Amino acid sequence: MKQDLILFLTSFLVTILITVPVARRLALCLKIVDIPDLHLKRHHQITPYLGGAAIFVSLWLNLFWFFDLYKNNLIGLLIGTSLIFLAGLVDDLIVLSPLKKFSCQLMTAIFLVGSGFSSSLAGLLYVDQIFSIFWIVALMNAFNLVDVMDGLAAIIGICICTSLLGYTFWLGQDFLSG
Repeated sequence: MKQDLILFLTSFLVTILITVPVARRLALCLKIVDIPDLHLKRHHQITPYLGGAAIFVSLWLNLFWFFDLYKNNLIGLLIGTSLIFLAGLVDDLIVLSPLKKFSCQLMTAIFLVGSGFSSSLAGLLYVDQIFSIFWIVALMNAFNLVDVMDGLAAIIGICICTSLLGYTFWLGQDFLSG
């Protein structure tokens, strides 16, 4: 439990104090920003992108510091999160068509499930894998839809992560909760 608290505090501090401010400054310097159009984007000032980059970097800095990626079989997760991070970054820079976005999401989900990141709800391998692919793609699209409102995706992410954290504690999966 003490290690979990240290991991949480370290992740939080790295994200808030280092990666978010650096990503914000970098986005403003490189003009990787969202400009309001008063139709879909109703905010009143230019908003820097790269929040996803800050979260991605923070996640992997902490995983590198606290876990042996090979021993804990996290290479598939590293590659899968890198794929979707790159697709999101490209979408921020040049808007991808819905078909291209969906293709990237589907390939990433298939890769993650193929790497062993799958649910076991039904107890049938193929059913669980198909459900997991559907669920991963659905979550990516849900975040993509709410990402036009500043802070909403982050709040939803916090709620989802908190729920999953509670669930992993309930299951006794200390590795997943850490």
